[in-house]
Amino acid sequence: MRPVDAQERLSKWLRMRGVDTPPGPCGQYTVRTGSGEECLLWLPEHDVTLFIFIVIAELTIPQDNGILALTLALNLEPSRNRSTELGYNPDSRQLMLRSFHPVENLDEDSLNRILLQMGTLADSLKCYVEDYRRQAACEQPIARGPAPATVSKLKARFFNIQAGSPYAD
Repeated sequence: MRPVDAQERLSKWLRMRGVDTPPGPCGQYTVRTGSGEECLLWLPEHDVTLFIFIVIAELTIPQDNGILALTLALNLEPSRNRSTELGYNPDSRQLMLRSFHPVENLDEDSLNRILLQMGTLADSLKCYVEDYRRQAACEQPIARGPAPATVSKLKARFFNIQAGSPYAD
Protein backbone atom coordinates (compact mmCIF):
# COMPACT_ATOMS: atom_id res chain seq x y z
CA MET A 1 0.00 0.00 0.00
CA ARG A 2 1.25 3.47 -0.85
CA PRO A 3 1.09 6.34 1.67
CA VAL A 4 -1.44 8.18 -0.50
CA ASP A 5 -3.70 5.10 -0.44
CA ALA A 6 -3.36 4.86 3.34
CA GLN A 7 -4.36 8.52 3.69
CA GLU A 8 -7.35 8.00 1.41
CA ARG A 9 -8.51 4.95 3.42
CA LEU A 10 -8.26 6.92 6.67
CA SER A 11 -10.05 9.91 5.14
CA LYS A 12 -12.88 7.65 3.93
CA TRP A 13 -13.26 6.11 7.39
CA LEU A 14 -13.30 9.58 8.98
CA ARG A 15 -15.96 10.84 6.55
CA MET A 16 -18.14 7.80 7.34
CA ARG A 17 -17.91 8.78 11.03
CA GLY A 18 -18.88 12.37 10.24
CA VAL A 19 -15.40 13.85 10.73
CA ASP A 20 -14.90 16.32 7.93
CA THR A 21 -12.30 18.62 9.48
CA PRO A 22 -8.88 18.83 7.87
CA PRO A 23 -5.97 17.19 9.68
CA GLY A 24 -3.86 19.14 12.15
CA PRO A 25 -0.43 20.53 11.28
CA CYS A 26 1.26 17.13 11.57
CA GLY A 27 -1.52 15.17 9.87
CA GLN A 28 -3.38 14.22 13.04
CA TYR A 29 -7.12 13.94 13.64
CA THR A 30 -8.98 14.08 16.95
CA VAL A 31 -11.95 11.71 17.25
CA ARG A 32 -13.94 10.03 20.02
CA THR A 33 -13.91 6.32 20.67
CA GLY A 34 -17.07 4.26 21.07
CA SER A 35 -16.83 4.76 24.85
CA GLY A 36 -16.47 8.54 24.46
CA GLU A 37 -12.73 8.83 25.02
CA GLU A 38 -11.01 11.52 22.99
CA CYS A 39 -8.16 10.09 20.94
CA LEU A 40 -5.64 11.28 18.42
CA LEU A 41 -5.21 9.48 15.10
CA TRP A 42 -1.93 10.20 13.36
CA LEU A 43 -0.87 8.93 9.97
CA PRO A 44 2.59 10.40 9.40
CA GLU A 45 3.29 11.79 5.95
CA HIS A 46 4.94 9.19 3.68
CA ASP A 47 3.95 6.37 6.04
CA VAL A 48 1.31 3.63 6.05
CA THR A 49 1.16 3.07 9.82
CA LEU A 50 -1.66 4.64 11.82
CA PHE A 51 -0.81 5.68 15.39
CA ILE A 52 -3.58 6.04 17.96
CA PHE A 53 -3.06 7.95 21.23
CA ILE A 54 -5.37 8.37 24.25
CA VAL A 55 -4.47 10.45 27.31
CA ILE A 56 -4.77 8.46 30.53
CA ALA A 57 -3.72 11.03 33.13
CA GLU A 58 -1.74 14.18 33.71
CA LEU A 59 1.21 13.56 36.00
CA THR A 60 3.21 15.87 38.19
CA ILE A 61 6.75 14.63 38.51
CA PRO A 62 8.28 13.82 41.03
CA GLN A 63 5.07 13.47 43.10
CA ASP A 64 3.62 10.96 40.61
CA ASN A 65 6.78 8.91 40.11
CA GLY A 66 5.08 5.91 41.71
CA ILE A 67 2.19 6.07 39.25
CA LEU A 68 4.58 6.44 36.33
CA ALA A 69 6.66 3.44 37.40
CA LEU A 70 3.57 1.34 38.08
CA THR A 71 1.92 2.06 34.74
CA LEU A 72 5.10 1.70 32.70
CA ALA A 73 5.61 -1.70 34.33
CA LEU A 74 2.33 -2.75 32.69
CA ASN A 75 4.20 -2.60 29.35
CA LEU A 76 6.00 -5.75 30.48
CA GLU A 77 2.69 -7.64 30.24
CA PRO A 78 1.45 -7.14 26.64
CA SER A 79 -1.55 -9.42 27.18
CA ARG A 80 -2.80 -7.10 29.94
CA ASN A 81 -2.56 -4.03 27.67
CA ARG A 82 -3.90 -5.78 24.56
CA SER A 83 -0.70 -5.02 22.63
CA THR A 84 -0.80 -1.30 23.37
CA GLU A 85 1.93 0.65 25.12
CA LEU A 86 1.90 3.23 27.87
CA GLY A 87 4.28 6.15 27.66
CA TYR A 88 4.95 9.52 29.24
CA ASN A 89 5.23 12.79 27.32
CA PRO A 90 7.33 15.12 29.51
CA ASP A 91 6.41 18.20 27.45
CA SER A 92 2.68 17.86 28.09
CA ARG A 93 3.13 15.87 31.36
CA GLN A 94 0.68 13.26 30.07
CA LEU A 95 0.57 9.52 30.53
CA MET A 96 -0.62 8.16 27.19
CA LEU A 97 -1.87 4.90 25.77
CA ARG A 98 -0.52 4.22 22.28
CA SER A 99 -1.28 1.71 19.61
CA PHE A 100 -0.15 1.46 16.00
CA HIS A 101 -1.52 -0.46 13.05
CA PRO A 102 -0.60 -0.88 9.39
CA VAL A 103 -3.43 0.78 7.44
CA GLU A 104 -3.38 -2.01 4.85
CA ASN A 105 -4.70 -4.37 7.55
CA LEU A 106 -7.51 -2.02 8.60
CA ASP A 107 -11.01 -1.82 7.27
CA GLU A 108 -13.91 0.15 8.72
CA ASP A 109 -14.99 -2.58 11.13
CA SER A 110 -11.51 -3.36 12.41
CA LEU A 111 -10.70 0.31 13.05
CA ASN A 112 -14.03 0.73 14.88
CA ARG A 113 -13.23 -2.36 16.96
CA ILE A 114 -9.71 -1.11 17.79
CA LEU A 115 -11.00 2.27 18.91
CA LEU A 116 -13.69 0.65 21.06
CA GLN A 117 -11.16 -1.68 22.69
CA MET A 118 -8.70 1.16 23.28
CA GLY A 119 -11.45 3.32 24.79
CA THR A 120 -12.45 0.52 27.15
CA LEU A 121 -8.83 -0.09 28.12
CA ALA A 122 -8.25 3.65 28.63
CA ASP A 123 -11.28 3.80 30.97
CA SER A 124 -9.89 0.87 32.93
CA LEU A 125 -6.42 2.43 33.16
CA LYS A 126 -7.86 5.77 34.28
CA CYS A 127 -9.72 4.01 37.11
CA TYR A 128 -6.52 2.11 37.99
CA VAL A 129 -4.53 5.36 38.25
CA GLU A 130 -7.25 7.11 40.29
CA ASP A 131 -7.55 4.12 42.65
CA TYR A 132 -3.78 4.17 43.14
CA ARG A 133 -3.89 7.92 43.88
CA ARG A 134 -6.71 7.46 46.43
CA GLN A 135 -4.88 4.60 48.10
CA ALA A 136 -1.62 6.56 48.26
CA ALA A 137 -3.42 9.56 49.76
CA CYS A 138 -4.86 7.40 52.56
CA GLU A 139 -1.56 5.82 53.57
CA GLN A 140 0.50 7.19 56.42
CA PRO A 141 3.78 8.80 55.45
CA ILE A 142 6.73 6.48 55.85
CA ALA A 143 8.94 7.41 58.80
CA ARG A 144 12.64 7.76 58.13
CA GLY A 145 14.81 5.58 60.29
CA PRO A 146 13.75 2.91 62.77
CA ALA A 147 10.38 3.18 64.43
CA PRO A 148 10.54 4.33 68.05
CA ALA A 149 9.74 1.78 70.70
CA THR A 150 6.26 2.13 72.06
CA VAL A 151 5.85 2.74 75.77
CA SER A 152 2.77 0.57 76.00
CA LYS A 153 4.87 -2.57 75.86
CA LEU A 154 6.82 -1.65 79.01
CA LYS A 155 5.54 -2.74 82.41
CA ALA A 156 6.31 -1.03 85.69
CA ARG A 157 8.72 -2.91 87.92
CA PHE A 158 8.51 -2.63 91.65
CA PHE A 159 11.47 -3.40 93.85
CA ASN A 160 11.09 -4.42 97.44
CA ILE A 161 13.80 -2.66 99.39
CA GLN A 162 14.52 -4.23 102.78
CA ALA A 163 15.12 -2.16 105.87
CA GLY A 164 18.78 -1.88 106.65
CA SER A 165 19.70 -1.99 102.96
CA PRO A 166 22.12 0.72 101.74
CA TYR A 167 19.30 1.87 99.44
CA ALA A 168 16.74 2.25 102.17
CA ASP A 169 15.97 5.79 103.33
